[in-house]
Amino acid sequence: MSRYQVTVVARGAVPIEFGRDCVPFYVADPYDEARSVVIRTLEAAVGEGNYQYVLPMG
Repeated sequence: MSRYQVTVVARGAVPIEFGRDCVPFYVADPYDEARSVVIRTLEAAVGEGNYQYVLPMG
């Protein structure tokens, strides 16, 4: 694993925003067994209340 991350930007690249309302947004699949891991990862990465998610009902 590299100690440094290399970022390459293509010429003419257009910035793309990810998430909803400019915050990370996760939509869990009904069969997504890793949803609690994803939510914990979001909380560790951006902090409590700085992400949104939708969980399946039923």
